[in-house]
Formats: sequence, C-alpha cells, structure tokens
Amino acid sequence: AVVSTQSGHYGRDSEAQHLLSALDVLYSMSETQEELEELLLKMLDHHSLTSGLAKEVVTILLASLRWSSDKLDVHLGLATDILAVLGDIETEDEDSMIDEVKYKVVTENSAPKLIPVIMSSLDSILTDIEWGIQQGSYSDDQSDLL
Repeated sequence: AVVSTQSGHYGRDSEAQHLLSALDVLYSMSETQEELEELLLKMLDHHSLTSGLAKEVVTILLASLRWSSDKLDVHLGLATDILAVLGDIETEDEDSMIDEVKYKVVTENSAPKLIPVIMSSLDSILTDIEWGIQQGSYSDDQSDLL
C-alpha cells in the first residue's frame, strides 16, 4: 500500500508501480512475445536491480514463459545461481560454491526473495501436468464405457 505520494513517502508498492511503468515501455518496445521475453532475460543480467525489483522481473518473466519450452531452462538457471550464491544447506564447504552465476540479478539479498517465486512457478507447472494427466485418465474412462 502506498502511504502518501504527495508528501514524498512511498510504501512498499512504489517499486512495483515503477516496474509496471517500465513494463509499459517494454511492451511498446517489443513487437512479439519473444522480444518481450528477451528483454526480461536481459534485465536478469542487470546486477543493480534491487531485490524487490528482481523478484518482480522474475515473476513477470516466468509468467510470460508459461507455455514456452525455455521456462524450465530459466528455472534451472535461477535455482543453480541461488545455490551458488547461498550455498548448500547440507555442507558448509565454501570450495564447492560456484564463483560465477548465469543471472547477475541473483545476489545474497535477492536470492531469498526469488526462492518462493520459483517454487510457486514450479508448483503451477506441476498443477498443469496433473490436470493434463487427469484429463487423459478421464477420456480413457469414457472410451471404456462405449
């Protein structure tokens, strides 16, 4: 909620409002869905994004990739980068951490905010797969009745 825009005080939604304004520009710059996805992917490479803005960009990118074959590649890249930045829970070995990340937007500050976004998106994918399996089972049951 925005506290007050007239007095110069902004709530936590001001960053999202700026992102929506930026997205209007991105939509106008891109003629196709693929161009928009490419622009969003380029934003992931920009390391100076705040953690809140990084979360919003990843959320929008994963939503735009919903039916794209590249979606799982982006998930894997982000998850690998988070592991590289935060390390493995089971081991404290710093030598096993990766020095370079694929997406520069993944930092120690943004990684904890990105984890729920990625998990939610993966849960959505699994829900879609489950629905498809149920639809296939339903049609098989109907053909058995004929």
